[in-house]
Amino acid sequence: MEFGNIEFNNMKNRLKQLMNTFDPVLATEKLLGINRFTLEGHNVVAASSFSKFTSFSISTSVVLWFAIFRIFPLSILGTAFQFNLFRDLPMFVILAQYWFTCVFAISLHEKINIMTLNDIHHLDTILHVNFGDNFYRRARKESTIAFLVLLISHVILECGDIFSDGLLSFSGVSIMITHFFQDLEVVMFYKLISMLDARLKILNGLIGNIKKKEENSLTRTIIISQTADTSSAIDRATELNNLASLYFKIGEIFTSINDSSNFQILMTLLSAFASIIVVIWAALNNEFKETFSVNIIRIVMWCTRYVCVIIILSFTCEKLISTRNNTKVLVNDIIMDYDQPPQVRFQAKAFKELIDAYFLSISIYDMFFVDVTLIIKFISVCTTYLIVIIQVSHFV
Repeated sequence: MEFGNIEFNNMKNRLKQLMNTFDPVLATEKLLGINRFTLEGHNVVAASSFSKFTSFSISTSVVLWFAIFRIFPLSILGTAFQFNLFRDLPMFVILAQYWFTCVFAISLHEKINIMTLNDIHHLDTILHVNFGDNFYRRARKESTIAFLVLLISHVILECGDIFSDGLLSFSGVSIMITHFFQDLEVVMFYKLISMLDARLKILNGLIGNIKKKEENSLTRTIIISQTADTSSAIDRATELNNLASLYFKIGEIFTSINDSSNFQILMTLLSAFASIIVVIWAALNNEFKETFSVNIIRIVMWCTRYVCVIIILSFTCEKLISTRNNTKVLVNDIIMDYDQPPQVRFQAKAFKELIDAYFLSISIYDMFFVDVTLIIKFISVCTTYLIVIIQVSHFV
C-alpha cells in the first residue's frame, strides 16, 4: 500500500511538472477566460461548471465592453474616434477569435485539450524524460522567456499607439486585451509544437542507437554464434517496433493539436491581413487622415508585429517538419543497409510507411499548410492588395 501511495504521488508530481512547463502562459490564459483543463489528483480533467461560467462571463464581458464603448465612444485620454465599420473591421475579427476561442476551450476542444496533455504525459513516462527535473525545468524557462518577450513587446506597441494618437479609449482597453490574447495563443501553439519536436528528437536518438547496435554487432560477428546473432536481430526489430509505436503516439498528439488550432491560426491570419490592409488604407486615405492620425513609425511597428506572428507560426511548424524528415532519413538508412537482418529491415519499412502517413505538417482545414512557404504567400497577397489600394486611393 505504501508503494502504491509513493507511485501515486510520483505520477501526480510528474503531471504537475508537465503542466508547470506551460506557466506563466497557462495561468494568464485562465485570467483572460480560456480554461483548457484542471489537475485533479493524478488526472487532467475538465474545468468545473463554475470555471466554465466564469470563462464565458469574462470573454463575453470583454466583447460587450468593446461593442458598447465603440458605438458610444468614451475616452480615458484624448478624444475618441467615431465608429467606422471598415476601420474597425480587424478589431471585430480579433474579438470574434477571442470569444470563440474561449467558448471552444470549454466545449468543442475540451476533450481534445485533455487528451493532448494526458498523451504527452504518457509519452514522457515511456521516454523517461519526466524522471528528472532538468527537462521540464528547461521547458518552463523557455515558456517564461517567451512570455516576457511577448509582454515587453506589447507594452512597447501599446504605449507607442497611445503616444502616437494621444488617445486611450475604453474600447481600446479591450482591444489591448485581445491583441495580447492573440499573441499569447501563438506562444501556446509554439510551446505545444516545440514539446513534440523535443520528444521526436529523443526518438531520433533512440533510432540512431539501433543503427549503432548493428554496427557494433558486425564487428563481433566472428565470435558470436548464429543463434545469438538471430536473437539480437529480433531484439532490434522489437525495439524498432516499439519506437514506431511512439511515433504513432506523437502523430496522434499532433493531430489533436492540429484539430484544436485550425480556427485559431486561420483567424490569426485573417486578422493580420485585415489589419495590414486597413492600417495602410487609413494612412493613404485623406478622409481618415482628418480623424485618424497614423504615422509611418506606427505603420511599420504594427505591420512588423503581424508579419512576425506569421514568421513564428511558420518556423515553429517547419522545425517539426525538419525533425520528422530526420526521422525518415534515419529509418531509411536502416532500410538501405543490406547488412541488417531481414526482420529489422522489414520493421523499418513498416516504420517508414507510418512516417509517410503522419507528415506532421499543420494543415488549416485542408486548405493550406503552415510552413516557411506561408510567409512568402502571405507577403505576396498583402503586397498585391497594397498595390490595389494605392491605385484606388488616387481616385478617392
